[in-house]
Amino acid sequence: MALSSLDKENVSRLMESLALGELNESKSKDLMVYSASFGSKLKFLFEQSQYIREQAIKLIENAELNKRLHEAKCQFKKVYGKVYHFYTNDKDETFCSIIGPDEWTMYKTFVGSFYLGHDGEFIRS
Repeated sequence: MALSSLDKENVSRLMESLALGELNESKSKDLMVYSASFGSKLKFLFEQSQYIREQAIKLIENAELNKRLHEAKCQFKKVYGKVYHFYTNDKDETFCSIIGPDEWTMYKTFVGSFYLGHDGEFIRS
């Protein structure tokens, strides 16, 4: 399943599962008294879960941005391997252009320049 098709409820459940919410602080402190190695293992797992959570958040944000860029108004066919520039207009609509921000000023906000990879993913350039 693509991340762009996940609804907010599924994303929330994913984040909750990465939060280690069931292992409360007092319980882990009590267990650490009995085993020094348990404490270091638990700390290592916690750090890994934090890293995974951060990566999941970045991935979801990237998927949302890519969805927005793919849905942007465009008056031409995009070609893989090229850089495109995205702007918003006075109606806060996002649109795609081949004209860079230094070449004109008829836009409200410059969103950014993105390379369209051969896998269809936009990468900030």
